[in-house]
Amino acid sequence: MKDAKESVKYNVSEHGSYDPMVSLSPYARVDGDRLKQTKFVFRKAEELSRVIDNPGKLIDVGCANGEFLHFLNSQPRLVATDFIGIEVTPEFVSVAESLLANTRSKIIEEDVFSPQLNDLRGDIVTCLGTFPIFPDPTAVLNRLIEFASPGGIIIIDGRFNPNNISIITKYSDDSKAESSNVWRCDFNTHSEKSIQEILASRDDVEKFRFEYFYIDREIPRNTSAPAINMWTEQDVDGNFRIINGMGAFFDPAFLIIKKSF
Repeated sequence: MKDAKESVKYNVSEHGSYDPMVSLSPYARVDGDRLKQTKFVFRKAEELSRVIDNPGKLIDVGCANGEFLHFLNSQPRLVATDFIGIEVTPEFVSVAESLLANTRSKIIEEDVFSPQLNDLRGDIVTCLGTFPIFPDPTAVLNRLIEFASPGGIIIIDGRFNPNNISIITKYSDDSKAESSNVWRCDFNTHSEKSIQEILASRDDVEKFRFEYFYIDREIPRNTSAPAINMWTEQDVDGNFRIINGMGAFFDPAFLIIKKSF
């Protein structure tokens, strides 16, 4: 395994880059407890996808170790659906292929913008937890829409802001030696207005909406994990709010797009 500071970086720009930090990532392995306690975002994305009856193909962009596809393979309504996961980090791909062996899943190790994916289409396209690594969402948002078949749906879990302020986040997680002084760009916030402007430039978007949620269970803090990892704190109303060492809230936010026929 490569040293964390020498691992492949993505989205390199003046804002920093995305580093998967494989040696510290939970996606570099399979955690049985995580599989049993399906993430809220996974369950909500599946629920939002139900507007498509009998989907023939679902594409998950940034599938990491395949946990979401593992969950989808267990859903009775998707017994006839083929799943494709796109992931650029080789170590995550290896774990996903092992986890999803003997399922209706195929993992493609490619960058989302690779020309080799130009002809890829699915009735449902999901992107969970990956969208915020892009400081400028324009190219990736257009790419996700391209992946959807006419009449299909795109479900994106990101950091969206109805107050119309966008934020580019550059950070160094100094809680672990491997990640100390490694400046990364992630957890970027995109205003609803900025997303609306991108979608307005297309003629193949039938409709779209944003939805915001609180998760439905507690996530204890793992004090031995990197401080950038998530846990929950309850607010005065009893809502479980997702937080990490940044001190910012990361409650689930979805952009749902219906592509026109």
